[in-house]
Parts: sequence; C-alpha cells; structure tokens
Amino acid sequence: MTGNALRVIPLLAAAMTMDLAAGVFALCADDLGAGPPRPSHRLTAGVIRPGAVKPRKGHIPWDNVDRRLRSMREIWIATTSPAGRPDATPIWFWWDGSAAYFTCASVARKARNIAAQSEVVLLNGDGTDPIILKGRAERVLARAELERVDEAYREKYVDPGTGERATIFVADDHVYRVQPHLVAVWAYATAANRTEFVRDEA
Repeated sequence: MTGNALRVIPLLAAAMTMDLAAGVFALCADDLGAGPPRPSHRLTAGVIRPGAVKPRKGHIPWDNVDRRLRSMREIWIATTSPAGRPDATPIWFWWDGSAAYFTCASVARKARNIAAQSEVVLLNGDGTDPIILKGRAERVLARAELERVDEAYREKYVDPGTGERATIFVADDHVYRVQPHLVAVWAYATAANRTEFVRDEA
C-alpha cells in the first residue's frame, strides 16, 4: 500500500464518522421535536398564537400532550344536567391540535345537558397519566368545518371487519367543538408534576 493511500484512509474514516454523527443528531432532533413544528401542530409551548394554548406551570412538554390526544381512540366527557346532576360517558372524538370535535344524537342526554350548560370536561380516564381538558362545547354549523371533521373521522375510524368508514353526517346528530381554556396533565401518578396550559386570548 502506498503512502498516499495510507493518508487517504484516515480522512475517509473521519468523513464517515462526521456523516454518522450528523445522521444521529438529525434523528435525535426529530424525536425531541427540534426544528420547525409540523403545520398541523397549531398549539405548541414554543409557538404561541392568539387563541392558542400557552404553558402556565409545570414541565411536561405540549408535544407530549398533543401526540397522545391525536392517538387516542376515545375520550370521556363530563356534562351537567339542567338540575345540576353530573354525567360522564365515553365518546369518539378528533383532536386537530387546537380543539376536540365529537358528535352525539340531538336527543342524547349529552346534547340536552350541553344546551343547558355548555361548560364540559374531557378526560382520558387514565389515573396514572391523566389528560384533562376544560372548555365550552359549541355546536358546529359551518359546512366547511363539518366537512373537515368528517374527513378526519373517515380517516380515523375504520371498521376492521368491513372497511366501512365513520361519518359525522348522521340524521339528527349534532357536532360539537371544544376549544379548551385549560389543559391539565401529570405523569407517573404524581400530581406534584402537574403541568397546565391555558388559552392565550391576547
């Protein structure tokens, strides 16, 4: 082997090491949420817009909450009757990064309760790693918004046996939107690490 070849080998090894390090850094940065946020992530702890959610206390990152809400199939909703009696039921829902959407029959107890008292609580029902959203349930009537929610439902809820896709366009059903004014989470069944996000109305 010539002297020139011996000098080239260490240079190639160094270049390969630098490329490998750059690749590992890129993967780690992606896992940690570094770089520009995805367009669908409208609520992040680092990018605060009017009407979005901003951190108030704690250290659990918003991306962790957002990712879990997007992956959950169901969520619980707590409502209050006109007589003040509480009620809670599990529902299908879609989280778009800013609001939770759900449907129910117009004659359902939820719909009657919301008509009398629109403040609701949504929660994942997990006592170890809870996610709690508090806000007002508002009925969605705009056609463009309804079609956007329907598209999301069709993508999210697919019957594994028949392939049939869910739709929100069901006779006598209402569609609601909940933009939380408070999101509270904690982890490892330890309320001491409770983290809160509040809506930024500035």
